[in-house]
Amino acid sequence: MTDARKAVDHLDAVAAEMEIKWGVGRLPELVAPSLADKFYQQQSILDAHIEAKNAQAVTEAAGAMVRAWQALDSAAQISGALPIFQTQWQGTTPAGQKIRLVRQAESSLNMLEDDELMLTFDEVLLLVDKMPDLLREVKAAFPSTITRITDKSEEMDWERGDEIPF
Repeated sequence: MTDARKAVDHLDAVAAEMEIKWGVGRLPELVAPSLADKFYQQQSILDAHIEAKNAQAVTEAAGAMVRAWQALDSAAQISGALPIFQTQWQGTTPAGQKIRLVRQAESSLNMLEDDELMLTFDEVLLLVDKMPDLLREVKAAFPSTITRITDKSEEMDWERGDEIPF
């Protein structure tokens, strides 16, 4: 493996780590425009060296790009920005609906995937207010209980009862 390939692979790993931490395309938006511009300029320099197939220049530019990612990361942290893993959660309902729970919708719109439903924390609080009383009572009595709501398509046979689970 060449030095250029190693440098680009390392850069790819750093970029992937930053995108997991901050979200795809979000980190440059969290820092001063002048720093974001420098980041994009360095990215253009790297792309030009890759296009020209200049291995030594690619190695150097990839190293500079790693430092650019680190500079954005540091600046975002200093500014008080929160990483995505502290501001968003993703999951899928039992029926297959992809859900993204976010603190604030404005900072998350560019990360929404196809067929993904975004709910803000405030919207979830409204849903909790509409939660059935029985579920609220169960959660109050057994706070650590994880509730699973199932859709039983057939009526319960009360004479037979539930299936024995073993």
